[in-house]
Amino acid sequence: MSTAPPSPAPGPAPGPAPAPGATLRLSTGHAVTAVEGPSGPRVELIGPDGAVELTLRIGPGGAEVQLRAARLDLIADGDLSLRAGGALQLAAAGPMRLEAGAELDLEAPLIRLN
Repeated sequence: MSTAPPSPAPGPAPGPAPAPGATLRLSTGHAVTAVEGPSGPRVELIGPDGAVELTLRIGPGGAEVQLRAARLDLIADGDLSLRAGGALQLAAAGPMRLEAGAELDLEAPLIRLN
């Protein structure tokens, strides 16, 4: 007695993929493009002024995201975690503030303060 492989979970069928270089113009003046470049495929959100505001690139190491914005707020009703497999750098051209409603822990083999 043979058994058939399980059928895939039901769901919507994927739509047609946009052709490389395809552009979708939005009512805000933004455009979304799909580009097949030398570094791999990427999707870009381009602002009305022509500046690339968001890039999603798929490379050999996985997805890469780059975001440029006049202002960026990250708001989480629960925990928010930032993790880097390499270095993590925070820099501000103006003042920087770090505030905690409870204790603040800094852990490192060496902590330099000015």
